[in-house]
Amino acid sequence: MDSTSPFLSTSVKRGDYYFLNLTPDPQGPLEVVCGGRELCDEDYLVDRVGFRWWSVEYVAAGLGHATLGARSVPLVPGTVFSYGPTTPHRIQVAKGSSMVKYFVDFVGAQGEQLVRQAFPDGGALTVAPGSSVQRLFEDLKTSADTLSNARSAVCSLMVQQLLSLLPDKTLSSQFEDRDLLRKFQSMKAKLAEQAMEGKSVEEVAHSCGVSPSYLARLFRQFDQETPHRFLLRCRMSFAASLLLDPGLLVKEIASMTGYKDEFQFSRTFKSVYGQSPSSFRQIRH
Repeated sequence: MDSTSPFLSTSVKRGDYYFLNLTPDPQGPLEVVCGGRELCDEDYLVDRVGFRWWSVEYVAAGLGHATLGARSVPLVPGTVFSYGPTTPHRIQVAKGSSMVKYFVDFVGAQGEQLVRQAFPDGGALTVAPGSSVQRLFEDLKTSADTLSNARSAVCSLMVQQLLSLLPDKTLSSQFEDRDLLRKFQSMKAKLAEQAMEGKSVEEVAHSCGVSPSYLARLFRQFDQETPHRFLLRCRMSFAASLLLDPGLLVKEIASMTGYKDEFQFSRTFKSVYGQSPSSFRQIRH
């Protein structure tokens, strides 16, 4: 099967598609061609030496396997992968399984650049099943189905958003690191939750059953800030919300966010937002 073969597989059990422009200008800006959601049974097989457009696919359910160029990729819920005009690819559902997957096809130099940034090794990434990535694919379908004059522009912006999100290590990882990423995401969520209670990094780490140094290693691997800085940012975000309530004194907000010293709270708030709590309150006036 070559790049001129039909772009929709005949082995799909059921598909729900949208079509925007099937004759796009490949030299133009990023433009969405088509996309949708497919239910594939164990007979599903795509085997091509290339594809006429760029494509990104997301596995929502089921098991399978893909070969993308020289890279072998297990397909599990949460797998995101891409291929393009010069990428030989073989996509197959595992025996005894069925698969639900989303895809979007697009053209344009900007799209190619973003794909190469998101998938620098030409392989695949894994994200948490049901994450913002899946919601973006669902929103693409909804926008293509319901919008009128704006649907092409909106869908292009959503694909840009998708491809810009994927390189973020707090969202995606290589397949072999997927369990570690999910552990990190769970701990980060707990850190954000307990930041509102005035807990320290050490207390949160121990409540997660890990050492502070282990938590710091996870942040170094999947994030660009330390656990302490993240906790501080969450706490100050909470404080900023409280400061919008004119009925609360600054010293009360300091206490509610875990600070016994109002002046220490004010210095910390200014280090995050560049202005004091009292100055911040003026944005409502």
